[in-house]
Amino acid sequence: MPAWDDLTRVELRNACERGELIAEGELNTTYRAMLRGRRVFVRIRTVQDAEFGQTFAAERHVYGLVDGVIRVPRLLALDPSAAPAYAVFEYVESVPTRWNAAATLVGLAELLARLHRVPGPGLGPVDAPGGSTDAAAVLHGLALAELDRVRAAVGDELNVGPMHAWVNEFPRIFAGEPVVLCHGDVHAGNVLTGGDGEL
Repeated sequence: MPAWDDLTRVELRNACERGELIAEGELNTTYRAMLRGRRVFVRIRTVQDAEFGQTFAAERHVYGLVDGVIRVPRLLALDPSAAPAYAVFEYVESVPTRWNAAATLVGLAELLARLHRVPGPGLGPVDAPGGSTDAAAVLHGLALAELDRVRAAVGDELNVGPMHAWVNEFPRIFAGEPVVLCHGDVHAGNVLTGGDGEL
């Protein structure tokens, strides 16, 4: 539950105007700012599109599930229905991540393994899971749909036959796999290293 459920749009706007722009991306604009006497990280969703209907879904639905499993910044304020939608987090003091160090990659693998042991309620978006728990069938269907998109985009230039053969092995490969949380967007910008060296 966000700590600041009474945050006003004026407070947020003023904090961002006085703060430091960190990045402007296709989906979000982010700021480092001072708000209510604390250093915060502000993410403002710049795309208002039904295609991105899971706005701040992880913050709304997953944070409670991963508490004590992995380290995440504390969520201070959230309004996914605002125009534009926003989320405010505690600011995490970090050090550069040493991606060329084996220990970093091992640490990331261990972190993801811990996350992937958290059971999920069903397959699909976290804010509206489809309810199915047959991972093999769902993954098979998703992969076939992706192959159809590839074929539609490139035509006969790409021989998708071998990929179809591999995808058709999914029911065997994933038979009996439990439904668990998956990060889905692992990249260097989504992983911080704390001052203590822990991811």
